[in-house]
Amino acid sequence: MSWPWSELGLSGPADPREIRRAYAQRLKTAHPEEDPEGFQRLHTAYQAASKLARQRPAPSPPPSQRPEPEPEQQDWDYRQLLQQDQDAAPARTGPQPAQKDWDYDRLFAEGKEEEEAVRRRKLEEYRRKNRAKYQAQAQQQRKKAQSEARAWADAAGALHALDLLYTNGAPLSQWQDFLDSPVFLSAKGNLDFLFGLEDFLQLHPDLPLTVRRAFYSAYQAPGKRIRPEYRPLLRLLKDAAPPPQPGPRRLKLSRLACFILAIMCFIMVLAILTVHSTPSRTGPTAHSANTSQTQTGWHQQVCTWLEEDFGGSFYSFYLQGGRQSIQFYSLFAPSDNPGFLFIAKQEGQRDPDRGQRGYTTNYTQRLLVQELRGFSETWDYPLAFGPEDFIGGSGTAPEIYYFDLPLTGAGEGITALGTLLDALSKEPWYQTLPPTFELFLNCGDLNFYHYRSTQGPFDGDYACNNYEVNLLHAFARRLVAESGLLQAELGEGTWDLQPEGTAEIEGNFCRWLSARQGEQIQRHYFVTLDGLPAGTDAIVYSVPLEMMDQGWLDDDDAQVYPMEVPALDLTIQVWSYH
Repeated sequence: MSWPWSELGLSGPADPREIRRAYAQRLKTAHPEEDPEGFQRLHTAYQAASKLARQRPAPSPPPSQRPEPEPEQQDWDYRQLLQQDQDAAPARTGPQPAQKDWDYDRLFAEGKEEEEAVRRRKLEEYRRKNRAKYQAQAQQQRKKAQSEARAWADAAGALHALDLLYTNGAPLSQWQDFLDSPVFLSAKGNLDFLFGLEDFLQLHPDLPLTVRRAFYSAYQAPGKRIRPEYRPLLRLLKDAAPPPQPGPRRLKLSRLACFILAIMCFIMVLAILTVHSTPSRTGPTAHSANTSQTQTGWHQQVCTWLEEDFGGSFYSFYLQGGRQSIQFYSLFAPSDNPGFLFIAKQEGQRDPDRGQRGYTTNYTQRLLVQELRGFSETWDYPLAFGPEDFIGGSGTAPEIYYFDLPLTGAGEGITALGTLLDALSKEPWYQTLPPTFELFLNCGDLNFYHYRSTQGPFDGDYACNNYEVNLLHAFARRLVAESGLLQAELGEGTWDLQPEGTAEIEGNFCRWLSARQGEQIQRHYFVTLDGLPAGTDAIVYSVPLEMMDQGWLDDDDAQVYPMEVPALDLTIQVWSYH
């Protein structure tokens, strides 16, 4: 086995596809930083093998097929053959060099023409594949066009309003009106608007502190959980965080005193209940009997109202099984499901015609928790709860739900979640007392859809579109930014990564980004999660601007190497074209 095939681990000459595959396999053991000499030998062998593969001539006829006339030579006249050979010799030796030169030029010209034809065919095939792919996606794209256009319109309208307010030197009151308007609220959680708002803040460091503080308050309410997609924006606005309120130590001491007082009151109530629940030798007192009868009547009344509103049968944990303790006072459960606890408390007078139930309850909130937990287990999507101070004690229910979805392949699950929420909204218990909640669909710390139950039905098509388009573009943008490729290839500076759409490279479906400085495009990056070698989380194709006009990429112009991205805990393979 001779060079360059031995360096690539090949047994002999091979076609370009086998050479590329062998090269990519050997790259795993020849890292350019750890073994620069080995990497250089491997890359030189790859270029030489690729060149030989393209120039390899068509195989000549096997030697076994040439000497077919041998059996007839026994009957030939050797003197006649010798004379013919002598007559033909001058004709062969005279003009032979000129004939050979002419044939060489012609073959060289034909080879160049054939090479150009191959390139044209490859370009046509590349365009045909793209056209076929776009045609196959046309129906799906049309379906998503309306929701995507609406998202882009909301983001564009809000960003345009930012420019107008800044250009006209609007006072704080007008900025606050904008933050309270539907224009801002409809685009507040949109990833495109968030990216644009980050750029706006970086381009206008002279924005008044009062305005920056208003934006900070709009995205970070006191005591509320910081949503993952807001964190980069809040880091830009950290100088606008409101100053700490005076007297925090006195407030902490006051809370501690209240906590101690509450514990003392709780102990006293337990002592009183213990005394009243202990029968005396002469029988219960009139006061304890009246108190017990009053409590029993209230709990039984709430059970009756629950049955009227939701059907079925309910019982009070406080009255059931002698559990007359303060910790069970507000706990109820369905009679046929004693493990399903919820909270109900007396409130006002009952008047159903005026919407007054006579009690408050989180019964429907608890039913929703049960359904979403079942969905999480069925689809294997981790589920977390909020707000930040939610503990999850007996009978309690959260206000916020966070689903963590994989980066790809979750479109069917999102559709199933929309179907589930639509079916639940038609249930009698849901229509009797609709639960109020928020739902976030995340991939790690990237949020791509935020749903509020008070804003109408769950938009599954819009969520799927954000997942399949905006999320992967956001991931690709973050991957390229965190990898350090921009600084390594373009130098230090302010680079803006803009989504350009999708493309196909080496049969892999890629997310396409352009690196811009101002309005000028400097380089293109294509990120794919398809066709990954073992131990690789993504492939990034880095393509200079001048190569985009060719319509095809020559692998001889690429430097291929692995790269670690510690910020994302990922390993990528980079194809950098020059």
